[in-house]
Amino acid sequence: MSATIPTQTVPQIGAVIGNQACDVTETLSDTVTAGVVLVFRNTGGSARQVTLAVPGDDQFGNPKPDLVFSVASGQMYFVRAGSEFKDPSDGLVHIAYDNANNMTVRAVSL
Repeated sequence: MSATIPTQTVPQIGAVIGNQACDVTETLSDTVTAGVVLVFRNTGGSARQVTLAVPGDDQFGNPKPDLVFSVASGQMYFVRAGSEFKDPSDGLVHIAYDNANNMTVRAVSL
């Protein structure tokens, strides 16, 4: 079962983001409310792959491609989880990871 990542609201641009990062779940999947900025941090020794599911089909009936990206060792990656990632069946954005070790994620609402 995936975990739902809590959203932290930042009151103004330039404000410090609190220490509310969540460890990536051992099930290798999480969910989050659409419209937030996701901040992934990899403190491990090798890159980690993250996938944001894109629900639905294109105009030709083919599944829309998911967004797949790598978070390099020792780096952070920011991505906006917009409405294009919102699953109509549950209203959430679905995230998958290739490895949970040394990965954290936080959801920030600006």
